[in-house]
Amino acid sequence: MSQTSILSQITAPTIIIVGEDDPACTVAQSKVLEQHIKGSELLILKNAAHLSNIEQTDKFNDAMVGFLKNSPR
Repeated sequence: MSQTSILSQITAPTIIIVGEDDPACTVAQSKVLEQHIKGSELLILKNAAHLSNIEQTDKFNDAMVGFLKNSPR
């Protein structure tokens, strides 16, 4: 079973947050996740790398709060 076929089995609400300058988890890799996880959301944070939750705290937190508020319970 390929990794992408495993991703397509994810049914939980999913947000993918990546820093545009992240060398470890790249934007390209994050786009693959978004393509294969049905209904997922991708947020690319500018001026952030691997620690986007620290480098862009307000934008990261706003995205998480919005995602959690709008996710089915």
